[in-house]
Amino acid sequence: GNWPTWLRTTEVFENFVLRMEYKTRFGAESGVFFQAPLHGRISHVGYEVQIGGPGGLKNHSTGAIFDAVPPLQAAARHYSDEAFNDLEIVMNWPSLKVRLNGQLVQDLDVREHDSLRYRPRLGYIGLQDRGKPVLFRNVRIKRLPDQVRDEWQALLNAENLEGWSNSEKNTAKWSIENGELLGEQ
Repeated sequence: GNWPTWLRTTEVFENFVLRMEYKTRFGAESGVFFQAPLHGRISHVGYEVQIGGPGGLKNHSTGAIFDAVPPLQAAARHYSDEAFNDLEIVMNWPSLKVRLNGQLVQDLDVREHDSLRYRPRLGYIGLQDRGKPVLFRNVRIKRLPDQVRDEWQALLNAENLEGWSNSEKNTAKWSIENGELLGEQ
């Protein structure tokens, strides 16, 4: 049916420390989403840390930011029905650090990666289901101070156009008259 699926939080998060343990079985491949949108290809609009799946140091390897940044090292306990992996994701925008079994597998500034820099800073946390068994336990999150402003900020000064500039092709004349913005051709 609607494959792959995911279980998501009801709240959105910007900066956080997310810790969990997970175990894959029978060659399972999955992911942990964060700053995920409700719609669109989550792993390309938001972020996905790949879990399970192939080993190695590729964009689809365990510990990778899926399809964007390979892990720094292979640190997963693969395909063991007995071994849980410890995963920690620390997003403190723009810094992203991921530890797998105590080893640093991601340490990056998301602004420095073309495929990551414009992804949302606020979104859901999610656990992916791709049809094979993945077990999660001890899933917990600690919020860090958000940097996205949640207050209104004036964009228009009632006296002048400070902070604004005309686009190159704009032929209109913009002015402030009686505290109101006026655009004229």
